[in-house]
Amino acid sequence: MSTSDAIERFLGTGTFDPRFPEWSGGAVARRAKGNAALREVLVRVITWRCARAPRRSCRAPEGLDRMVTDRIRPMIAGMFGPAGAARLLQRLPGHVRVLTPAAFEEAVGAVSLTDAWALANMLLDEIGAPALSDDAPTLHGLCSGGVAYVVPGVLEPTPFSDVVVHEVAHLLHLLPDERARSDRPAPLLMVPPRRRETFAYACELHSLGRGDGWPEACARVTDARVDEAALLGLLGRAYADPERSWATIRDWAVGGARPAVARAASAARLAAAVPT
Repeated sequence: MSTSDAIERFLGTGTFDPRFPEWSGGAVARRAKGNAALREVLVRVITWRCARAPRRSCRAPEGLDRMVTDRIRPMIAGMFGPAGAARLLQRLPGHVRVLTPAAFEEAVGAVSLTDAWALANMLLDEIGAPALSDDAPTLHGLCSGGVAYVVPGVLEPTPFSDVVVHEVAHLLHLLPDERARSDRPAPLLMVPPRRRETFAYACELHSLGRGDGWPEACARVTDARVDEAALLGLLGRAYADPERSWATIRDWAVGGARPAVARAASAARLAAAVPT
């Protein structure tokens, strides 16, 4: 396969051979050349399409940090208490980025090639341009490299969706707890992989405050990664105890962590609390 064939395959499917055999040189040189070539072509193609798309004026709003802070405040305060919330509300909004044509090249340089392709299709959908592939997933948010990328169109929640809260919920199991005294600090919440999407959707739907309408909202979730019965039961328990609703969601999420991992995370948090 030639380099042009490899580029065409990546643009059309998002797939590539991580050894990059189409490029010349040793293993390290091939990976560097192939990686750079695919990113460069992706940026050029998306820039060209954005310039000709129906909704070219796709911009990040002013006051993004304040907007994000207001949206996630109930979740963070309910899960981490006043002291923890004060600390995290200073930190988390800085990890949310709005994906626009102007910001696309920088985003591509900070994520994996697979995620770069997903971000490209996310942006194309936002500006009303065709996706790179008919099989590309329709996304409005994506967490990658410790950053939550969202498109401008989801910054205002709908009655059934709040992508900002959903993606920040993912950040909670991706970002390290900076208080831990360790070379490899545990994440803020130790959520096992099998529970992560259910947890994020529970946070998203609960943040909408739908009251008696939450079963209907759960029924609208079609993500195959979600445990539908667990989501329904979890939100039911959360609404049954309003004062501890966010803590109920948090406790369910971390309750499935492997014992050894959970013990290590607890030890790290205790070490961080010991005064020097």
